[in-house]
Amino acid sequence: MIARGRHAAGRSGTAAVSVVAAVTLAACTTSGHQNPTTTATTHGPASSLPVASLPTPTPDGSDAVAAATRYQLTHCAWDWHTPFAAHLDAETALATADYARQLRAQADPVTWQSEVIGQQQTVRCTVLDARLAQGAPDEPTTAYVRLVVLMHVSSVRGSFDTGELSATCLMRQMDGRWLVDGPFEGG
Repeated sequence: MIARGRHAAGRSGTAAVSVVAAVTLAACTTSGHQNPTTTATTHGPASSLPVASLPTPTPDGSDAVAAATRYQLTHCAWDWHTPFAAHLDAETALATADYARQLRAQADPVTWQSEVIGQQQTVRCTVLDARLAQGAPDEPTTAYVRLVVLMHVSSVRGSFDTGELSATCLMRQMDGRWLVDGPFEGG
């Protein structure tokens, strides 16, 4: 998440929880399915979150699904104690150079300050499923990875689960390492 938008949730009669989660999966094309009965049960930093039945990312990033999972866990989880630049650096380290430039150009430190730090937000992600997208082109250096993610948002205003969010990432293998190259766009 690099503070590119807002998402509000709340109940009648209570203050809405304003979050910068609307485009948290911005690196990948997303669609949401609200499922209020699903509860995230993750704790700790994003890099230590459990991932149900998913491959462990290889140290060299040689597996596209594992690399997309690692990117998504880095991208969609944040903590208000983490400096904005550190979060952005961690995210862009898992992206191609071109996509990293796009992420940096879209980054919004003012919103990070007011929303994430101002509301003391902590967001935890759980990747519920990740796999190669069915019917996508099969090329040695390009992969389309479909992920299903659940986010749990906490702030001084309250906490909530986002419901399941789906994303499809375009991955490219560069120098033997799989990196996110942006969202899959097309039909």
